[in-house]
Formats: sequence, C-alpha cells, structure tokens
Amino acid sequence: MKKVLLTLCLLSTAFVYSADNKQPPAPASIQDISAPPAVPTTPMPAEPALQAPTPLPSSEEMTTSYESAFVRMLVTLLGILFLVFATFWILRRLGSGKFKMGSSRTINVIEKRALSSKSMLYIVEIGNKKILISESQAEVRALTTFEEIPDLES
Repeated sequence: MKKVLLTLCLLSTAFVYSADNKQPPAPASIQDISAPPAVPTTPMPAEPALQAPTPLPSSEEMTTSYESAFVRMLVTLLGILFLVFATFWILRRLGSGKFKMGSSRTINVIEKRALSSKSMLYIVEIGNKKILISESQAEVRALTTFEEIPDLES
C-alpha cells in the first residue's frame, strides 16, 4: 500500500511538471530584438499617458494554463488528503500505545466484565500478581489477590 501511494505521488508530480513545461511559446514581439532600444529624445511628461491594454492570450494559451492549474489543484488536493490520513494514522498509533519510548507496561487489564450498567469487575495484573477489582459509582475496591487464575473449565 505504501509503495502504491508513493508511486502515485511521484507520477502525479511528474505529470504536473510535464504539463507546466508544455506551454506554447510566447508570441514574437513586433520589435526586432537585435536592434538597440530607441532612446526617447523628448522629455517624459509629468503624468504618464494612458497605454493601450495588453491583448488577451489566445484560446490555446488559456486552455493550457487552465489544464496545468487544474492538474496542480488535483495534486495539491491529493497531497492534503494524504497528509490528513497520515496524521490520523500516526495519532491512532500513538493512542493505542505502539510508540512507547522505552517504558514497559507493568499494569495490564486481563479481563473486565459488567455486572450492571454502573458496576464492573476487573482482573488486573501488576508484575506477577493478579488482583480482582470491583468498580461502582461509589468506590473502587480490591476484592482479592492471587498468584494464578484458577482454570474454571476443568
């Protein structure tokens, strides 16, 4: 699963970069590039004159830019979704205790049973001892301690 996700991310990134590089060349300018720039001989007016608006790009240029923007948007969305799922996965692993920093668990709940909706019985192992604990709304009480749980089935 991890290999599939990694391959998908790499392919989508390569696709975005290839889509960005396929843009059509810019239209040629009217002026000759090899000619030196003309130096204005008249002084500049105090207020700039109104300039003609730049022409709109051709439909082919606009289509290419929209396609690359759409692909970039999809890749970004997939990246964000991947980060959200990775964050939830890490938080779930942290919550279940799989990322313990060198600490060993000395208290284990072996079994628990509900006696009623408001009271429970627990068998808890601490070290090599096992303790039967009752829990209710009023109190928590250790009922008995034993070394081995007797086998009730035999």
